[in-house]
Amino acid sequence: MKTLFILALLTTTALAEEPTKEELVTALQKDPADSWALFNLGLMNYLAEDFAGAIKNWKTLRNLEPTDWRVREKLIQAYWGAGDEKAATAEIAELRKAKNSGRYEELAEKEFFICDQFQIGEVRAFVLEYYELKGERPLAWKFILKSGDDTLDHRFSVGSYPSATEFARAQGTIAPNERRYHLDGYWDDGSHATYGFYPNRPDYQDVRNEVQRIIKGETKPVSSMTPQGSQGEEGGAANPPKPGR
Repeated sequence: MKTLFILALLTTTALAEEPTKEELVTALQKDPADSWALFNLGLMNYLAEDFAGAIKNWKTLRNLEPTDWRVREKLIQAYWGAGDEKAATAEIAELRKAKNSGRYEELAEKEFFICDQFQIGEVRAFVLEYYELKGERPLAWKFILKSGDDTLDHRFSVGSYPSATEFARAQGTIAPNERRYHLDGYWDDGSHATYGFYPNRPDYQDVRNEVQRIIKGETKPVSSMTPQGSQGEEGGAANPPKPGR
């Protein structure tokens, strides 16, 4: 697909000469199937938080180019931005189906995709959804936080570690057929905080809402650990690491 914008891993950067919205609309009036204009107008609408507009543009493009899985990734972001969980979930299922088909070599090699972005004050979160739970410390989602061009010193993730699952099963806090997931925060100085546990994979919308509350400072961790020591779960941590400190 011909696009004017270069999509980097976590940010979208424009070339020297960006089209205006009026120019993109005019291009689509002349040719409603112009994939370049559809993609970039969708991107412009998305960044302006006009999620309905972005969905309209990217759905049209997806229907024109159904094998372009990159458009599905962007459409998923627009659905989450609009709060349309049903549509986002259905699109994710189609993206996973495309990955498992073996028809797209680049997609088959990917471990995650950016499923969502959202802004809380000066903090913008880029959300990675992992295709599989792999390794000793597998993740379902990771929230990378940026302020402007700077990546912040902390991040959040939902993981499901085999050792934690086995321990929870042995303690009887989850059933033998359940798997323990947990929402954690990690800081570059080695600090760690746990904000909650789930007996099975949680809905992304619930996790999204909780991470937004954490970023706003509305939720405290149930436990935390710093390089100097740790504080237990009872009553939450007295002096937990704070997002955006």
